[in-house]
Amino acid sequence: MQIGLMLFSIALYNNYMLKFDSIQVKLKTAIENSGLNVFELAQRTGIQQVALTKVLNDHRNLNNLDILYKISKTLGVSLDYFFTNSDIAENPEAFAEDMGIDIFYGDKKELDNKYPDHIKIPLFRSKAAATPAIIEISSDEVDGWVCISAENVPKNISERCFAFRVKGDSMEPMLRENDMVAVLPYSEPPALDTIIPSNVYLVKISDDFGGYGLALKHVRQVDDRTVELVSSNKGYANKKIDITEPDSLQIMGRLIWMWREM
Repeated sequence: MQIGLMLFSIALYNNYMLKFDSIQVKLKTAIENSGLNVFELAQRTGIQQVALTKVLNDHRNLNNLDILYKISKTLGVSLDYFFTNSDIAENPEAFAEDMGIDIFYGDKKELDNKYPDHIKIPLFRSKAAATPAIIEISSDEVDGWVCISAENVPKNISERCFAFRVKGDSMEPMLRENDMVAVLPYSEPPALDTIIPSNVYLVKISDDFGGYGLALKHVRQVDDRTVELVSSNKGYANKKIDITEPDSLQIMGRLIWMWREM
């Protein structure tokens, strides 16, 4: 079965995940260079000052990429600033091995034998579709498996998730061509009043060809009958949807983790 999917929001990539100690150091440096204090940064980004202080004092990990993206925009640095590391860039394979992450290509039996203590997320095949910013995900075509050591599994990651590569530029600079993303599907659609605008969601919408596709977007509730789908790339117009119309929108899941190849 092929599922149309619009790509937009946080990148998941091959063999990189956030190293919290590195992020803490880089965040402190970026704050110092910006001339802002912690209170001002918290106000401008909408983050609680107490939470930000805990991150800076190494009492809490910053593991929400949407928040990290907000901070990067406020401080005037790219999101890549927090990922870039000379040791990683020079030896990505060693870094991935150290972090217990691998992409496996082979059959399921061999996978289970080789990675008995890993969380294994299917990596579905993806391709660009005719509609701009929409891609197709083939849930019956598994290109490989993202294998994560049980010791390093981030919050919310489980084998219920699935992964795929980004196609298109509608979510740049957050997501880029060939980034990979992990989505946690919902068992039931969430209530709109629980939606967080900074998060990225997998939504089912019209594909403009008389059918329906899936899209990754920020979701913002305008009023009781209207929601707006927002891309990070300002070259793409926001899409307003009348949710009182039958089958106009269904929120299928949430983007929860990213990898980016440096």
